[in-house]
Amino acid sequence: MSSENLETIYHLSPDGWVPGVEPPDRVETWRRKVSSDDRVTWRCDWVDLKKSNAERDALRKQFHAFMA
Repeated sequence: MSSENLETIYHLSPDGWVPGVEPPDRVETWRRKVSSDDRVTWRCDWVDLKKSNAERDALRKQFHAFMA
């Protein structure tokens, strides 16, 4: 077990989850954190307000396995 937290930024796009640099077609940006006791948490940092909640929900549902 690590004594540090590991944090990674992911962007949700029509192609799925992309780490690192923001793709131009992202619809959301999330911060994934793995704590020293291996708990995983997700926090949404940004959303494209030009996309409806339904559109963003559909993309999250399509690629939901990644967040599990």
